[in-house]
Amino acid sequence: MTYEVYILLDVVDGRAEQTTEVLRESRSVVMTDTLEGSPDVIIATEAAERQHLAKRTIQAPASVETMTEHIHLLPVRDKLNNGAFPKISSQNRRSGKRGGSKTCC
Repeated sequence: MTYEVYILLDVVDGRAEQTTEVLRESRSVVMTDTLEGSPDVIIATEAAERQHLAKRTIQAPASVETMTEHIHLLPVRDKLNNGAFPKISSQNRRSGKRGGSKTCC
């Protein structure tokens, strides 16, 4: 079983892109993207155990706490899977690409 949490961030002073880039470097984050409007950034984190998920849920936004105004946590309920989020590889972290995601529009 994999436990998952989406984290929505409201970011100060138009720093959404910078926040997203910082989060892509975090080992706690498996997916992040800049959104249009509020909230400004979405993060996904996952773990095989609830305790590890709790740590990752705290670690990810802590790396950008000076850039955020509000944080919203959305835990996924009763989802059985083998990891729904595409992993961000270290190469993709540097280039800003997310593994497994498709570009639209």
